[in-house]
Amino acid sequence: MTQLSSDICNVILFGASGAGKSSIVNMLASGPVAEIGSGVQACTFESREYNVNVLGKAVTLWDTPGLDEGEEGRLPPADAITQLYELLLSLTGGVSLLVLVMRAPRIKDSTSANWKLFRDIICQGEVPTALVVTGLEEEEKMDQWWWKYKGDFQRYKIFPADVACVTASRGKARRGGHVYDEEYDESREKIQKLILSTTLADPFRVKPLVWFKKAVDTWVETKWCGFVKKEMSREQTEEWNPLSEFLQVPGITKEFIDELMKKMKTAEKAEGTFHSGR
Repeated sequence: MTQLSSDICNVILFGASGAGKSSIVNMLASGPVAEIGSGVQACTFESREYNVNVLGKAVTLWDTPGLDEGEEGRLPPADAITQLYELLLSLTGGVSLLVLVMRAPRIKDSTSANWKLFRDIICQGEVPTALVVTGLEEEEKMDQWWWKYKGDFQRYKIFPADVACVTASRGKARRGGHVYDEEYDESREKIQKLILSTTLADPFRVKPLVWFKKAVDTWVETKWCGFVKKEMSREQTEEWNPLSEFLQVPGITKEFIDELMKKMKTAEKAEGTFHSGR
């Protein structure tokens, strides 16, 4: 594992459009620094960084494009994934924490896909990945949502380093304040504690995926008329698609994998980071 200076703390917020990533940025910044979308229209079409203070710790939050189904007004999913991949590669200071942001009520196939791709494949399981669930302001006890649906996440093989069940909205104005002020302040504290408790002390530097692999050299032994002959088999370099295990995720097709592979390779070459595995 490649580790870097602990002075840098990059926290990546990722997930579908409308999940509340920009709202979480504003919550932690204690002010409206990130633009918030309304309806189905997304506001974040490129990754943006925000420097915030989390209980005395300097943190750089990265608000990223929505990873969704390419609805009107949003990036096509392969493009959004490639943008986030480019960001992770470009962070020479490494990554300290991934935070998957999703909106209640239930987990979707796309949630599982995003988790597996970024946590397991691109970051190789080396970066702690937490879960923040928004839209729970109507729950009597927000934390109960996780215990109700925890089994669903486990069936999708999602095991977060930590979980925060929150509201990212103060709600309507009421009597000099807002309807959900108490829940909002509680949510901010939860996310602050989540960040402090799960970030890597030594950030992980994400490397390009390996698209080729070498066959292992082997010796072949043959016997003929009492003689033993040893020959080494030829070394071969074969194309290897590290995204192939992504096909195990419901809703992911080979056609999508092929499209994504081409875009990610192009992004690596553009940045001069294409890695052949040699």
